[in-house]
Amino acid sequence: MQKQILIIDDDRDELEIFIEALEGIPAAYSCSYAESPEEALVMLTNTSPDYIFIDYNMPRTNGLECLQAIKKIEQLQNTPLIIYSNSISEETRRHAKQLGAATCIVKPPTIDILTAMLKEILA
Repeated sequence: MQKQILIIDDDRDELEIFIEALEGIPAAYSCSYAESPEEALVMLTNTSPDYIFIDYNMPRTNGLECLQAIKKIEQLQNTPLIIYSNSISEETRRHAKQLGAATCIVKPPTIDILTAMLKEILA
């Protein structure tokens, strides 16, 4: 059965990068995309993805605020929420964990490294 991943990021290129990285993983995954936390919250009224990746640095609403809003949705209480960004401070990492993030990852420089990271997270 195919697992569903939602990517919330103001940069649509991240969806293409994730799809390419997932091609290196034997299991079946499909990705959907929201370009803002607001769009994601609307989408999440009709869908329950298996994993949600949230960019930390977004305009208007940052990733931690988005994480908090998603955590309030009852059917997503057990869905792993992963904060990812170009850089994540230790303080942000701790705060994200306190708010319920499964983990935090820094966007890697290559698709191969992202594939390896995703294999570990999605295992």
